[in-house]
Amino acid sequence: MAGGANHQTPGARLVGPLGAWYEATCPAWDADLGEDFRAGFTTDIPVVLVHGTWDTSTPFENAIECLPMFTNGHLVVVDGGSHGALGEARAASPEFQEALVAFLAEGKTDGMPGLVELPPLDWVVPE
Repeated sequence: MAGGANHQTPGARLVGPLGAWYEATCPAWDADLGEDFRAGFTTDIPVVLVHGTWDTSTPFENAIECLPMFTNGHLVVVDGGSHGALGEARAASPEFQEALVAFLAEGKTDGMPGLVELPPLDWVVPE
């Protein structure tokens, strides 16, 4: 990916390649778990996926792509959430927190929201 399209986006030109650490260190491990590791799977284990729409570490599309593999899965979209979307959703929504506790106790997603909206950001203009 070094020098690839990721580096050509306006954001990357402004702040630099956010994945530079990964790109620099992955070749040192020289490890590949093989195609079986990357192959699709399905499981009926109850799962709640919580993903922020502003996650700059893991693309939101990854959650959408993985959800069908969890036949007993439930996606909670955290609108404006970052890579720490789970904590952000818990802090912003008592209903989500209550449903999460119930899920952890019983494995049921009844009452689990599909969307948690975070409060607007309070942008600070640098001096």
